[in-house]
Amino acid sequence: MLRKLSIYIFLVSFSLSYKIWASSASSSEEIPLIKKWASINLQPGQLSPLPDTNEIDSAIFGDSSRVEEREKKAILVADGGGIRGVYSATFLAEFEERTKKPIAHLFDVFGGTSTGGIIVGALNIPATFQGTDPTIIPTYDESYGPSYPKFSAQEVLKIYETRGDEIFKKKPCSIFRNAKYSRSGLDHILQQYFGDMRMSESLKPVLLPTYDMSRARPFLLTSHIPEITAGDLHPAMDPSTPRFLMRDAIRATSAAPTFFSPVKIYSIDENNNKTPDHYTMIDGGIYANNPSIPTLEYARRLYPEAAMRDFIMVSLGTGELNTVHSYKKVRKWTLFHWIKPVIEMMMDGSRDMSHMVIESLLNNGIYTNQKQYFRFNNELSKASHGMDDYSSTNIENLKQDAYKVISEKEDDITKLIELLQIQKDPF
Repeated sequence: MLRKLSIYIFLVSFSLSYKIWASSASSSEEIPLIKKWASINLQPGQLSPLPDTNEIDSAIFGDSSRVEEREKKAILVADGGGIRGVYSATFLAEFEERTKKPIAHLFDVFGGTSTGGIIVGALNIPATFQGTDPTIIPTYDESYGPSYPKFSAQEVLKIYETRGDEIFKKKPCSIFRNAKYSRSGLDHILQQYFGDMRMSESLKPVLLPTYDMSRARPFLLTSHIPEITAGDLHPAMDPSTPRFLMRDAIRATSAAPTFFSPVKIYSIDENNNKTPDHYTMIDGGIYANNPSIPTLEYARRLYPEAAMRDFIMVSLGTGELNTVHSYKKVRKWTLFHWIKPVIEMMMDGSRDMSHMVIESLLNNGIYTNQKQYFRFNNELSKASHGMDDYSSTNIENLKQDAYKVISEKEDDITKLIELLQIQKDPF
C-alpha cells in the first residue's frame, strides 16, 4: 500500500509539473511516461490507474533490468544490547556457514553500537595484524594475507559464551558507586584482541556511535575517511577529525550508563602516541542503539557514485523489549525506580525509530524492485531481556531465539545470501 501511494504521489506531482512545463514550451522532447499519465482525463472522484512498477523504474533509471545488475554495496549494522550480542553473532555465524566466506568478505561497510561495536570491530581485525595477544588463537593466521580477518563470527560468539563473567565484573557493593560493573574485565579483553590497532587499520570501513559528554554532542567514530566537500555537517566525516585506537573507540561505544562508567580516551598521532586532546565518552546507544541511519549516510559518503538503489543493508537486533508496565504500577515510581527502565525504553525507542525510517527509505519499491533492507530482530521468547545475564542457560536461550528467527525467515535469508554471494569478490 505504501508503495502504491508513493507511486501515485510521484505521478500526480510530475503530471502537474509536466502540464505547466508543456503549456509554456514552444517545442520540447517528449517524456513518454510522464506525458502518458498527465494526459489522462479523470472524472471527479476517480483515481488514476497505477502503472506497472517496471515502467516507473525504466522511466527514472533507464532499463530496469540493467538497474538490478548494478554492483551493490552491502552494509551490516549491529545493535547494542550487552550480552544479547549472542543473538546477533549467531546470525553472523550462520551467514558464514552458508556462504563459506568470512563476514568481512560479504559486506562493504559496518556499523555497530555498544556490543554491536565489539562484534563489527572484531570481525575487521586483519589476519596480518601482529598486536593480538598470542594466547588468542586466530581463525585465519597471517598466511591468509591482509585481505582476511583474523577471527570468524563463530570465534567472536565464543567471547560471549566463555567470557561473560569477565565483561560483567561487579564492583564492590556501594550506593556511591558510579556504575554497576568494573571496566577492567572488558578493557582487558579488548587489549588482548585489538592491542594497539588503529581504527584506520580495519579491513572494511567501520562506524561506531558514541556521545562526547565533554563537548555535549554525538560523535561518530569512523575508521575510513570519505572524500567530502568543505562545510560538512558532522566532524566524523571530516578529514581533520582526530583518529583513535580501535580498542578505545569500542570502549567508548560500549560505555553504557549505569552499567559502565564513562571513558576518557585520547586521539592519537601517526605514531600511535596520545595527543593532548581527550574526550569523555559514553555509549552511543542513547541516540543510535540501532546505528542504521548514520551508517547508511556514512556508506553514501564513502561511495558517492552509488545511487540509493545500489545499497543492501542487513540490520541485526539483540531482541525486542518485552517488558510492559501498567499505569497503576508506574504512577507510584520514585526517581530511583525510573533509572533502569527509562534507559531501556530510550535505547529501544531509538532502535525502533531507526528501523522504521530505514524500512520506509530502502524497501519502498521506488528505487528498485529488489528488497534492499533486511532486519532480523524478534521478541525474545526464551532468553532474558537483561543486558548482563551471562548465565550459560541464557546464552543458550539467546542462540535458540536466534535460530527460531532464522527458521521463520528462511526465505529472506536465502534471498539475502544470494544477493551477498553474487557481489564481486575483491579478494
